[in-house]
Parts: sequence; C-alpha cells; structure tokens
Amino acid sequence: MLVLPSSIHEVIIMRWENGAEYDEITEIVKEINQKEVMPEDVLLDSVCFYCRKDDSFCRVTGNDGKEEGCIEYHAM
Repeated sequence: MLVLPSSIHEVIIMRWENGAEYDEITEIVKEINQKEVMPEDVLLDSVCFYCRKDDSFCRVTGNDGKEEGCIEYHAM
C-alpha cells in the first residue's frame, strides 16, 4: 500500500500498483502541502510504502519504486 501523508491529522491510503508514477504522486503531495496544509500540520513531503509482510513503512525515493529509510512499526 502507498501512504500519502495529508497532514499530521490524516493520511491517504492507495493500493500499490506496479508502474505507479511515484515522482508524480510525490509532487502532488508536495503541492497540496504547500497550498492547502498549515506549515505546522505538514507531516511529510514524500510518499511512503507500507509492507504488510515486514510490518514496516519505507519512504519511496523515485519512479523505480526503490525505498529508503524503512522504519519497523509494530502495532500494540
């Protein structure tokens, strides 16, 4: 799943599709953050990928779908 940070108050979840245009999606997130979200409410200017198998979030860095900064998260 792709996670688009809308603000510190909400996120948008999208189904991951092979060939998704990550750069375009990231630009949309940045533009919305600049125009619609108060600066103190901005969470991230990037798209994250959630891996259910590893229960981790990774920041997507480009159209190749490569990930960086994987963070393990375990729900309580």
